[in-house]
Amino acid sequence: MLCNDGMADGAEAKAVYSSRDGGHSWELMAQSQAFALTHPVGRLEASGYADALVALSPTTVLMGVGYPLGGIELSTDAGRDWRIIRTNPEDIGSQTGGLVCVGSARCWTTSYDYVMRSVSLLRWEATAVG
Repeated sequence: MLCNDGMADGAEAKAVYSSRDGGHSWELMAQSQAFALTHPVGRLEASGYADALVALSPTTVLMGVGYPLGGIELSTDAGRDWRIIRTNPEDIGSQTGGLVCVGSARCWTTSYDYVMRSVSLLRWEATAVG
């Protein structure tokens, strides 16, 4: 589960939770520094507006992130630590438009005039539209 606050100047505080019992209880996996007032949990940037969270397995999770980062964030440790994967071919910040995945590694998103397709979780290809 992704929780985020209001957008401000290209950043928003985010927290990621995980449930192993169908949503009866939740464990905090990571939080951006803005939420970490007492002690930090995991590693998650406040930069970028999160618009989607997709769990591909119990350990692999993708997060669609928009301006100013522009891309997908990947966690391979159940949501504790995150790293940005640039999907925009122009390598500039842009709002990703949702995130759709079929299977464990075939995913799509949009970025400006591009449809982005995952070749692997770490590599994405762009097709210009319009």
